[in-house]
Amino acid sequence: MNANTKKCVIGIGVVAICVALWLLFRGVSDNRNTADDVRKQLNSVAREQQSTARTLESIQSELDDSQRTVRELEQSNINAQSTTDSIARTNESINESISGTQSTNNDCTAILADSQRRISESQSIIQEIRAGTGENSK
Repeated sequence: MNANTKKCVIGIGVVAICVALWLLFRGVSDNRNTADDVRKQLNSVAREQQSTARTLESIQSELDDSQRTVRELEQSNINAQSTTDSIARTNESINESISGTQSTNNDCTAILADSQRRISESQSIIQEIRAGTGENSK
């Protein structure tokens, strides 16, 4: 190879290396803007994650409140059932008392009727005796 050819090959090589370097580094200035965009997006994602975490904490708090309310309602239902059972037992007792009172009232009515009948008989006997005493005294 002669000297001119070597110079041409070296020149072409240098130009090729320069073109390759230019192609390789031409997007470096764009990478700064891209890095800023990525940083902004990462900051936005971090804010959204924090917001989501607060929302999840709020939801968890609401769920805890709901569970507490459900337990309180269950206890209230148990208490209401117990009260209902107590009322039912009291009603049975009242019904038994009413039935006993009605039976006693019927017995008293029968005794009263019997007493009135005996009083009437006694009064008629007394009147007969008086009438008989009155006839004897004449």
